[in-house]
Amino acid sequence: MTVRSLPWARLGQGAALAALGGVMLHLALADNYWMFLNPRFRWLTGSAGAALLLLAVAAWLARGHRPAVSGGVVMALMAGLALGAQQATLPSAPEHTPLTGPTSVQEAAETLEPRVTVDGVQYVRLNLAELLAGTMPGSGIQAPQRLAVRGMAVRSPELDARGEFALVRVQVVCCLADAVGVGFVVRQAPELPEAGAWVEVCGALEPLGPTPLPRLTFPGVVGVLLGEGHAIAADHARPTDPPDIPFIFAMHDQEPFAY
Repeated sequence: MTVRSLPWARLGQGAALAALGGVMLHLALADNYWMFLNPRFRWLTGSAGAALLLLAVAAWLARGHRPAVSGGVVMALMAGLALGAQQATLPSAPEHTPLTGPTSVQEAAETLEPRVTVDGVQYVRLNLAELLAGTMPGSGIQAPQRLAVRGMAVRSPELDARGEFALVRVQVVCCLADAVGVGFVVRQAPELPEAGAWVEVCGALEPLGPTPLPRLTFPGVVGVLLGEGHAIAADHARPTDPPDIPFIFAMHDQEPFAY
């Protein structure tokens, strides 16, 4: 059976399925997948793309199938939208977090020790989302007694007046559209860092007390969630380089954490 003998509606629907499947496979294999979806969904996107390609072949070979032309048009539009979204400009990332350098999770994997020693004291490294979960009952994560976290310094008049700042990092659950800032108020820092600077804070959790949490804004996210009931008493707060991928995607429930 030649391609010419295929009904045009069936040919068009199969082509639309193939186009949509090809776009999904391309996205799953692309280095910048993490900019659109959480990397843990890569296998699902790739599997869906492969399934759509198989369906395209089935559509071409199904002699008795008479698809509606509208179905093929809809799938072609979906493929075009998916391809256009991948090539479009991404949402603005928070300031001071350039998206240059390695773009895949594998390339950006850091070889950092799970603990850091400063002035003879050892601190367990973890990310701010893990620390936030560690303050919540039933999360399964135990916050270490001495900890090291990193993020961006966020300032406000209320915090400045108390000699404090907030350490915030962007957590992505699925994609950048659902990104939220997570962090903690930091106390007892030797000096207040510049707003937007990346800082590593080494210290311990302490009760927040009656101090009200400030309402903070953070570029690129819908809101900022600060740890309630706890603040970080800083032994050290020192400048650090931002990670190649500045967002939090992974959370571990035990050491080594996803610093």
